[in-house]
Amino acid sequence: MRPVAIVFTDLTGFTPFTARHGDLAARDLVAFNTLTLVAIAGARDGRIVKSLGDGHLLAFDDPLVAVAASIELASAVTTPLRMRVAAHWGRPLRTANDVIGHDVNVAARLLAMAGPGEVLISEALCDAAGAVPGVAYGPREQRAAKGIEAPIALRVAHAA
Repeated sequence: MRPVAIVFTDLTGFTPFTARHGDLAARDLVAFNTLTLVAIAGARDGRIVKSLGDGHLLAFDDPLVAVAASIELASAVTTPLRMRVAAHWGRPLRTANDVIGHDVNVAARLLAMAGPGEVLISEALCDAAGAVPGVAYGPREQRAAKGIEAPIALRVAHAA
């Protein structure tokens, strides 16, 4: 299996937004979010693997492109909700319509750690991508994650 960047996105505060504004407003927000993601991923040869309601699972073959796209994704959607993004480099099992396995789980756990507007990049993806023009990384951190034995090494990434 070839390695791939696994990128999760999620709109923070979507449940309260839906409660306040209703299902039609939520549908419209998700539709706008999806169009934005399709444009960004498509321009960078990424693909949306699946929609997860107010979030998405994307895949990129190029680690450098995945990091740059993650930054762009987080900054593209800022109102009325902010997007959080997490990305990991690994070798998931690819099926016709999905990616599954431990590396997908690691990326999902990273997403759970991310705050509004934050981009968390696994150390594995940082190493694979190297220096990315226009991107700066925070210091290396290790964070424990539910169901993952060893702490996940990660960095917070942001536009430079």
